Amino acid sequence: YKDDLDLIEISDNNIFLGNPLLNIKKSNDDKFKVVIKKKSRGMNRIKAREYARDIEYDYVKMGSIISFSPFYSITTDRGYHFDRVYITVEVPVGKSVYLNDSSERIIYDIDNVTNTWDRDMVGKVWTMTVNGLECIGCNLE
Repeated sequence: YKDDLDLIEISDNNIFLGNPLLNIKKSNDDKFKVVIKKKSRGMNRIKAREYARDIEYDYVKMGSIISFSPFYSITTDRGYHFDRVYITVEVPVGKSVYLNDSSERIIYDIDNVTNTWDRDMVGKVWTMTVNGLECIGCNLE
C-alpha cells in the first residue's frame, strides 16, 4: 500500500487528492481495458460504498494514447475517508505499452518478468508476453 497521498488543493466545493495507483496486468482476451476501482472507508459497508461512489476520477483516451490524471477529487462536505483510486490497464498478449516520465508518479508495483523497479520502467516500451510484461530490446542491467 503506497502511503504518500498528496493534498493538491481545495477549490470551491472540492478537495483534490493526488496519487491514484496504476498497475498493468495481462488481459484475458485480445482487448485493452482500463479498470478503475474506487475505495473508501465508512462506519459500515453501505457508507463506504457511498463514499467510494462520490470519488471523481477522469482519464482521457485519444486514439492509442491514454492520459491518466495524477489526482482525483471528493467534495468538501463529505470529507476524507481514506479514499483511494486504483487503475488497472489490462494489456493483451503481444501488445505493448509505453510508460512516459509523468507516469512515474502513479505507477505502483507493476509485475514484470525482469523484476524491474517501477521508476526504471518509465521511458520504455513494455510488451505483454505469456509470462508477463517484458521490455523487448531493453538493456535493464
